[in-house]
Amino acid sequence: MLETSATQMTESVRPGLGVKRYYRGLDGLRAVAILLVLFEHWVSYGPLKIVAPGGLGVNIFFVLSGFLITEILLKRRGGPAGKVFREFWWRRAVRIFPVFYVFLALVWWLNIPGTRPLLPWSAAYAHNIYAALTGQIGPRVLSHIWSLCVEEQFYLLWPFLILLTPERWLARVLFAAPVVGLAARAILIWTAPVPWASEIAYRSMPTAVDALGMGAALALVKIRFPALWASFAARGPLIRLLVCIAIVVEAMLVRSPARLMDVVERSVSSALAALVIILLICCRENSRFAALLESRILVYIGRISYGIYVYHLLIEYLLAPALTSWMKSHAYFGVGLLQYNIWMVQAPVFFAATLGAASLSFYGFERPLLKLKNLVGSAPIFLRPDAEQAA
Repeated sequence: MLETSATQMTESVRPGLGVKRYYRGLDGLRAVAILLVLFEHWVSYGPLKIVAPGGLGVNIFFVLSGFLITEILLKRRGGPAGKVFREFWWRRAVRIFPVFYVFLALVWWLNIPGTRPLLPWSAAYAHNIYAALTGQIGPRVLSHIWSLCVEEQFYLLWPFLILLTPERWLARVLFAAPVVGLAARAILIWTAPVPWASEIAYRSMPTAVDALGMGAALALVKIRFPALWASFAARGPLIRLLVCIAIVVEAMLVRSPARLMDVVERSVSSALAALVIILLICCRENSRFAALLESRILVYIGRISYGIYVYHLLIEYLLAPALTSWMKSHAYFGVGLLQYNIWMVQAPVFFAATLGAASLSFYGFERPLLKLKNLVGSAPIFLRPDAEQAA
C-alpha cells in the first residue's frame, strides 16, 4: 500500500500455487496513485479543478494494501498464532514507523502553527478519530495523515480476522467486507447527527473496509480459488471493458449529488483498482497498459511512494513561501500567465524536491532498516527482505 516495499516475493507456502514473479506493474499502479494525490494537492484547482483525483489515489492504495497484506496472512493461517502476530506486526512497524515518526519529529521541531496539539493524535495513529470527533482535519501539513491512520488500524485488526476466523466462514466474511464498507458509509451519511458526517464517512477505517476488503477478496480468490484466478487470463477483453465502464461511472459520480458521491464513489474506485490489479497480474501479456505501468520511472516512483506521500505536504510548506516570493520579486519573469497559474512553476519544483527527499529517505535509512525484519522469529522465504513485495 502507501508503505509497501517492492522487491520480489515467491509463493511457495501452499502446495499447487506455483511460483509468483514480482509484479512490476503493482509498483507502477502505486505511482499512478501517488501522482493522483499530488495532482489534487498541487494542480487541481481553478480551471483545472477535478473532483477527488486524490481520493481515487488513496483508494488505489487501500485496495493494494488489502490485496497484498491479506495474501500474506492467508498463507500464514495454520501456523502458531502468537508467532504469526509478532512477525506480522514487527514487519509492519519496521516498514512504516521510521518514516512516519521522522516526519512527525520534523513537524514538531519546526513548530508549524497549529500542529503541536494534534501531534499526540497523529503519533497514536488516531488523527482520523480526532477528525471524526471534531470535524477538523488540522493544518494542511497534517491533512493527509488520516489515511495512514486508517492503514495502521487495518494492520492492527485485520490479522485477527484472517487468522482467527473459522475456515468455513472466512470466504463469506471477506466477500462481505466490500458491502460492509458501503453500508457503513451510507448509514453514517444519512443518520449521523453531526454536520461533518461525510468527513467521518470518508476518513474512518470501518468506512474504508470496502476498499480494503475489495483487495482482500481478490487475494482470497488468488489463494483459495486458483482455477477461478487462472480463468481471468482468458477474460482480458471483458476485464478491460469493465475497467472502461468503471472509469465512466467514476467520472459521472464526481459530478453527482454530494451524498451519492460520498456513499458510492469509494466502492466504484475500489472496483476499478481491483480490476486493474487483475489486468496487471493475469492479463499482462502483450498489454501496452501493463508495459506502461512497468516502465522504469513509474516503478521507481511506486517503490518510494510511501515517502513521497508522507513528506510531500511538508516539502510544500517549506518551499511555497520562498518560491512564491521569489516569483513575485521577478514579476513572474514577464509571463503574465504565471501570475494566475503559479502552480505551473510550483508543482514541478515541489515534485522534484519531494522525489529527492523520498529517494534519500528510502535509500538512506528505510531500506537498510528492512534488515531488522528478521529479528523476530524465522521468516519463510516469501517474507524475507530480499523476497518481498508487500510486507
